Amino acid sequence: MNFSFSEVEEALAVTYDIDESKRLAFRARLQHLQKLKFPAGLNTGRGRAATYTVGHIYLLAVALELLQLGLSPDRAKRVIEEDLHSVAMAGSMVARSGAPESRRFTAPMFLYCDPAALRELTKIYQDEDWASQTFFYGGMGAVTESFKEWFIEGVQRMAFFSVSALVFDLARCMLPKTKSMAVFYEGLAEWADPFIHNVNYPLDRHDQPYWYTIEMKIGDT
Repeated sequence: MNFSFSEVEEALAVTYDIDESKRLAFRARLQHLQKLKFPAGLNTGRGRAATYTVGHIYLLAVALELLQLGLSPDRAKRVIEEDLHSVAMAGSMVARSGAPESRRFTAPMFLYCDPAALRELTKIYQDEDWASQTFFYGGMGAVTESFKEWFIEGVQRMAFFSVSALVFDLARCMLPKTKSMAVFYEGLAEWADPFIHNVNYPLDRHDQPYWYTIEMKIGDT
């Protein structure tokens, strides 16, 4: 199922409770992402309007969540595209659990990262994006255990958002077109599948400079 830009804009505006007087500014944010060729794979051409799939809508929403955490559009695009596996895994696990009857989640799924908005001003590893290096997914148990370990060991910050709540809101706002929330969930699971099973980069983040820097700080104490 495909959607027009106006349908996607409307659904995202409702999802994020955008004030009507601010809709032009919100549209400009979406169009800026479009100019960055994000999300990739939109069916565009000369004189042809972009058509969006459920996967495209989900990616845009994840990008908006990262903007909410303080990332610039360029960084949000890079973070997502450098680890589509994490984005797809989180979306798939939510989608395959099925649409809940209400906005309550017994096993919520999260995406998280260290936004590190001042990264370019620091002394070391200025070419490395710490948001990319820490970007990952997890359920409540895994995230709770990881955060406990990391903050005890010296991690200074980590920001996260609920993919479960995000997908639920998107599916509910797309109801005028899909007629059923299950259609959105099924479309998300279908989109995610190839990104889950075709990975050509390491999934272990702990060999990257972010974690090495934390280890160095621990060694200084």
